[in-house]
Amino acid sequence: MPGIDLPTVKCVSREIQVGISEKRDPTQTVVVTSPQYVQPMIFRESPVSMSCSFCQAQIVTTTTYTTGTLAWLICGILILLGLWLGCCLIPFCLNGCKDVVHTCPNCRQQVGKYNRM
Repeated sequence: MPGIDLPTVKCVSREIQVGISEKRDPTQTVVVTSPQYVQPMIFRESPVSMSCSFCQAQIVTTTTYTTGTLAWLICGILILLGLWLGCCLIPFCLNGCKDVVHTCPNCRQQVGKYNRM
């Protein structure tokens, strides 16, 4: 803006200050590592071969079925259709309507979950 004097700031980078003040040994080895890309695990109905993030063992997951949103939604729809006399409980008996929980067989920790909805 015209008429306003802004102060001038002189910045010196920390890298430049460190680089000037340090003397490096010519025989020093510098190791450069590249970042590793970790592909996310895709959990479905079947067990998955993976490395457990808790015990670091190479495992095949154990799968169990738990009641999830899809089972409750189908139950609600069946009740609205007039099938309230026990037929609405069928989704809780079908593994195809339940969520799948993947656990480590060694440490019993949950390593993943497949939500149907």
